[in-house]
Amino acid sequence: MTGIRIGIVGGIALSVVLFVSASTGWAQGADPWIGTWRLNTAKSTFSPGPPPKSNTLKIEAVSAGAQKHTFDGMNAQGQTTHSERIGKFDGTEVPVQAVQPPIQASATSAFRRLDSRSFEVVNKSDGKLTSTVRVVISADGKTMTQTQSGTNAQGQKANNISLYDKQ
Repeated sequence: MTGIRIGIVGGIALSVVLFVSASTGWAQGADPWIGTWRLNTAKSTFSPGPPPKSNTLKIEAVSAGAQKHTFDGMNAQGQTTHSERIGKFDGTEVPVQAVQPPIQASATSAFRRLDSRSFEVVNKSDGKLTSTVRVVISADGKTMTQTQSGTNAQGQKANNISLYDKQ
């Protein structure tokens, strides 16, 4: 859970999805967002489907308050998917880069922290809202849940709940 339509990255706009600033208030100063997250398709729901075959999100700190989010996976049709975002958690739209398969539209994402364990991502394509994603990390830092609503590449209403397990 990008200004990408929900179907672009393995059926999810992950964008999902996702820039977060360094978390505060976590035990021992560790940032629970940093690391590799794997989509648990068995615990996720995609409406309309079909779900992606796989998706992995790698979150890296790149500078003070900035993170890089890299998504790699395989969509329902067996195509390799890839996208990257680098940005701060300040509400500013950032471009979605290195998208595979390529998209025609200009895709952006804007991130806003809700609290120490959650944030919201607003995705646009050519300046038009395509999806909103709420991302929440569990209290133990082992599960990330992305709840996404918007439209898919076919213009259909889409509502996805993607659960990621920390690797």
